[in-house]
Amino acid sequence: MTQDGPGLRRVRDGAPVRPAADLTRQGAVVGVQLNPNLFLRELASGTTTMAESPLETDGTGLGEPVAFQLGANGRGYVVAVVTDRLRDRQSAFLTVDPATGRLARPLGRSFQTFGRRITTFASLGSVPDDERAPKVSVRVPKRVSASALLRRRVPLRVRSSEAGQITVSLRVAGKSAGFGFATRDTPGAFSLTNFEVSGRDRDRVRGSVRLGQPVRATGRARGGWREITTDTGETGWVRRGVVG
Repeated sequence: MTQDGPGLRRVRDGAPVRPAADLTRQGAVVGVQLNPNLFLRELASGTTTMAESPLETDGTGLGEPVAFQLGANGRGYVVAVVTDRLRDRQSAFLTVDPATGRLARPLGRSFQTFGRRITTFASLGSVPDDERAPKVSVRVPKRVSASALLRRRVPLRVRSSEAGQITVSLRVAGKSAGFGFATRDTPGAFSLTNFEVSGRDRDRVRGSVRLGQPVRATGRARGGWREITTDTGETGWVRRGVVG
């Protein structure tokens, strides 16, 4: 005859916990539990009593499913659903210090989001640092129609050998008038579907460039911006790469 054991419980009040967990080299359970976000560590192997501390995030809402693994490098890795962007089915990948539950340093690499849902993962060990620069190709026509921009159509083609994010900004008379971005977590072609020119920005585009009138680059550049002009002499600035 068998019966259920006591399960994992918090040391401060004996409440049961059900973390996404892994085992340390000493055989102790360590893991995370969400809502509230807690980092849990067994006091000693086999005790089933868990000490808790806050799981540090960047403030992004996280939810189930959640997965946790200890890496060969001594760090902890967490994958969870981004609840702030459920419609986009995003997941977050956290790197934490398994002794404290705080985000590992450098912070810029310890919290990353992916444009697809990840339910679980496995640590396969260390790999050499990737020092090879990505190969990126960008194709844009020499002229871009203002009416096409107002219809959220940006004839921009970008392909990368690595994951990444592209951003596109439209400026009229030195002021921002449109913005869009696209993200890939795998190599391939980017699809820019969320370029937006709205409200007063649309009026600014209409007032500076007649609908349907093509624009072209003048050859002048300033920092990351390129000057454009129309056949009637109207000028403006766009972020480099929008106009070829």
